[in-house]
Amino acid sequence: MFDLQVTGIKERTVLKKLHALLKKGSDRDVGLVISDRALALVQRERMRMTGRYGVVFAEQCDCTTPAQQKSILQNWVNSHSLRKAPVNLILPQRAFDLVQLERPDVLDTELNAAIRWRLKDSVDYPVSEAIVDTFPVPAGRQSGNARVYVSCAPQTRLKTYVNLIEESGMSVRSISIAPLAMRNLAQYSLNTQEAVGFVHITADDAALYICRGELFYLSRVLNISQVQLATDDLSEREALSEQLALEIQRTLDYYDSYFGHSPIRQLWFESSPQAANWLAEQIGTILGLRCAWLKQLGDDLHGVVNWGDLLPLALGGLMDTE
Repeated sequence: MFDLQVTGIKERTVLKKLHALLKKGSDRDVGLVISDRALALVQRERMRMTGRYGVVFAEQCDCTTPAQQKSILQNWVNSHSLRKAPVNLILPQRAFDLVQLERPDVLDTELNAAIRWRLKDSVDYPVSEAIVDTFPVPAGRQSGNARVYVSCAPQTRLKTYVNLIEESGMSVRSISIAPLAMRNLAQYSLNTQEAVGFVHITADDAALYICRGELFYLSRVLNISQVQLATDDLSEREALSEQLALEIQRTLDYYDSYFGHSPIRQLWFESSPQAANWLAEQIGTILGLRCAWLKQLGDDLHGVVNWGDLLPLALGGLMDTE
C-alpha cells in the first residue's frame, strides 16, 4: 500500500510505512474515507479461533461540515469501542493528485524530495505545501528511463484529517489513495493474476482502474456518476453507455499500447446495491468484453453495512494489513 508521509504533526511522525506494521498486527483496526460530503468507515476484528480478520461494522454517513464529521466519528468511536484503534485513511479520487513522471536518478531515500519540484505544473497549489510520495510505474514496452507515479495532497488538508481522527480518540496508521485501495479490493475479490479493469461508480463520478495482482498500472476518471445512471429513459441509457464505453476503450487502448501486455478480457463494476444493472450488459455489448457487477463485496459485508459508495475504498484500504 502507498502511504503519504506527514511529519511535524504534534511533534511526531503520525504516518508510518505500512510494512513496518505487518509484524505488529492489531486485533481491531479501521479503514476510513473522508470526503467533502460523507464519511465511510469499515471496522475489522481479528477472530480468536482463526487469527484472520472479519468485518464487524461498516457504515457511511452524509456530512458536510467539520462539526458533523467530528460528531459522527465520535459516535462511531464510542459505540464500537474504537478508542486508540489504528486507522488506515484512504483519500477519495478528488482529494489528491496523481501524475506520472520520469524517475530522477537518485537513491530511493532521496526520491520524494527530488521529484517534488517537477510537480509545479501539475498541481494548483505551491509544491512547498504538498505532501508527496511515489510508487513505481510497471515497465512498459518502451525502453528508456523508469517512471514513477507521484501522489500528492495539500499538507493542510492532511493535517485537518489527522487532527479530526486523533481528536476522536483513534490513531492514524497510514494514508493511502483510491487507486491502491481499489487494487487491493480487486486482488482480494477476484483472486486472479490476470490483468483486470475495475470500474468504481460513486455519487460524484466514476473511475477505471487497471491492475494485476499487486501491480497498479493506471487509472482514469470517467465522466459519469450514480446520479446520471439513475434514469429509466432508454435513450439516455444508450447515450450514457456509449459515452462510458468510449472512455473505457480509450483507456484500454492506452494500456495495450504502453504496457504491451495481453488485452483486458473482463471488466468488473462496483457500486451500490441499487446499481444500474443494465449498464454492464450494454458496455459489454459495445466493447465486446465480459462485463459483470462485483457481488462478493456485498456478500462479505452482509448484515453489518449501512451501504455507501465510499465503503469499497474503506475496505480496500485495510487489505494490505491482512
